[in-house]
Amino acid sequence: MPDRLTIADISLKNYKHNIAKILELVPTKVKVMAIVKANAYGHGIEHVAAAALEASASYIGIVSLGELKRIRNSGITAPTLILNYLDPASIPEAVQLDGSITVMDMAAVEAIQKAAATLSKKVNVHIKIDTGMHRAGCDPDKLLSLAQAVVDASHLELEGIFTHFAESETLDAAFTHQQLGVFNACIRTLEDKSIKPPLVHCANSAAILALPETHFTMVRPGLITYGLNPFPPEHAKHAFVTKHFKPVLSLKTQVAFIRTIEPGETVGYNRRWQAGRQSTVALLPIGYGDGYRRTPHNAGKVLVDGQYAPIIGSVAMDQTVVDITDIDGVSVGDEAILLGTQGDKIITTDNIAAAYGTINYEVVTALSDRISRHYLD
Repeated sequence: MPDRLTIADISLKNYKHNIAKILELVPTKVKVMAIVKANAYGHGIEHVAAAALEASASYIGIVSLGELKRIRNSGITAPTLILNYLDPASIPEAVQLDGSITVMDMAAVEAIQKAAATLSKKVNVHIKIDTGMHRAGCDPDKLLSLAQAVVDASHLELEGIFTHFAESETLDAAFTHQQLGVFNACIRTLEDKSIKPPLVHCANSAAILALPETHFTMVRPGLITYGLNPFPPEHAKHAFVTKHFKPVLSLKTQVAFIRTIEPGETVGYNRRWQAGRQSTVALLPIGYGDGYRRTPHNAGKVLVDGQYAPIIGSVAMDQTVVDITDIDGVSVGDEAILLGTQGDKIITTDNIAAAYGTINYEVVTALSDRISRHYLD
């Protein structure tokens, strides 16, 4: 039995389909690094990473020592890159767990070399280059000296170089092409000194689809592996994602309680909703403690008995109330769909993101661990 009535169904079949589709879209020798950071975008890191490898992804992408530990503790030994900055105290354990580590400066090279020498390990490192995102990464003019230091380090292997795009999903690709130009120049700088790391990667989900010149030797899909769309509706590739990639997560709960309220009565904290007529309302056991947002806007509606039921009042920590006055025959125990399909109607992650005033990434990554994940093959 699940811990609560609220469950996220995760279709590993759909996830594997999405990985397979990506492999169709890139050249045969291009590797796929499946990005499973942030608990696999809320889908469950251990199950999703295993599914990615079953679907012929060859690399796993994460962002922290904690995620590396979860990957290794689940029995996965595949190459796994920590894409972000790793604090010095975490480096020895990351080395011990055979993690590939991102370096951005000389201090990281020295710390990894020291830990690797102490443990008699050889560590694969990837240099992250800042080509215009300006969050983290090696400045291009410092790349050669950093790469040479890695090459010269006895316990390090320069396995890869990479960068990250700031806006590869937008209609105007000018800045992405500018970043790509800087990245290509960096590659040439290394090649001129006969430094040729085997893994060169910069393509996120949007770039994989819109900019094939970014594929190099490995791509790093995240969003599209979960069937989520990186593009705005007006982008030419938006419809392609909708057609060829399948949503992986659906969110459902059950009607827990039904009551009738009279005209003028109010619902929930701060009495934010007032009945204009005699109304039938249903209680759903999900709230902002589950990552189902309260403010500044809630998700707007759910599906009950194949019809849209508006959310009324404030979403509470553990409970949400919906108006079912116009839906006949609803009973306690009936299924309510918060994200997914019911009958011929659908609520998408993009629908919820639009209601929240945010992006679809946040909708799924915000789902808390107290929502039971149910994995479907």
